[in-house]
Amino acid sequence: MWLKVTVWFALSVLAGLIPTISQYLNGRQTAGFQQPSFWEWVSRAQLYPVAMTLAIASVGEALMQLRKKHSFGLILVIINNLVVTLFATILVPTADSADKIKEVVGQQSLMVFIAALLGSGLCTWICATQSAEEVTVNG
Repeated sequence: MWLKVTVWFALSVLAGLIPTISQYLNGRQTAGFQQPSFWEWVSRAQLYPVAMTLAIASVGEALMQLRKKHSFGLILVIINNLVVTLFATILVPTADSADKIKEVVGQQSLMVFIAALLGSGLCTWICATQSAEEVTVNG
C-alpha cells in the first residue's frame, strides 16, 4: 500500500513539478536574476495544468476501482476531483495573461493544486487500501 502511495507521489506530484523547479534553478544561473516573491514564483509555476492532470488521473483510477468494488468514499473523491478540474479549467486562461495579478494567481493556483493533491492522494490511498483488502481476501 505504501509503495503505491510513494510511486504516486514520485511519478505524479514530483514529476508534475519538475518544470517549475527547473525554471527556478535555470533562472538562478542567469546573470541579473532577481529572486521573485513567493506568490510571483507560484504564479509562474503552472499549477493549474498540474492540478488538472492529478485530478483527472485520479478520476480514472477511481473509476477503475469502482468497477471492482463500489465505495461511497471514491464517489466523493471523483466529485471533488471533477470540481477541481472544472475550476482549474476556468482559471487557467488568465494565469498567463499580461494583466494578471501575480499574487492572486499564485494564491488561487496553489489552493487548486492543494485541493487536487489531497483529492488525488486520498483516491490513491483508498484504491491501494481496497486493493490490499482484495489480495488479503482472495489470497
